[in-house]
Amino acid sequence: MESLMPITAKEVVTNAFKFFFDFYPNESEVRLEEVKPMETGWIVTLSFPDSDTTGLAHVMAGPRRIYKDISVDEAGNATGFTIRVI
Repeated sequence: MESLMPITAKEVVTNAFKFFFDFYPNESEVRLEEVKPMETGWIVTLSFPDSDTTGLAHVMAGPRRIYKDISVDEAGNATGFTIRVI
C-alpha cells in the first residue's frame, strides 16, 4: 500500500482560497486569518470586507470583516465552510 505524503499548510491554504473563490468569485481584499491543524484535517479562516456600509458602526470603526472557516480534509480537499462569529 502506498503511503500518502502529508499535505503542507501552504497547500491547505491554497486549496482553501480556491474553494472560497468558487463561491465568492468577485470578493476582493480576502485575507488569511488563521490555519489550524485538527485531528482529521485543517480549519482555515479567511476574511473579507462586509459589503454593508450603512450604520454607525461602519462610520465609527470602519468596514467590518466577515470571517469564514473552511474545512479541509487530510488529503487537502476543501469540504465546506461556516461563518465564524468574532
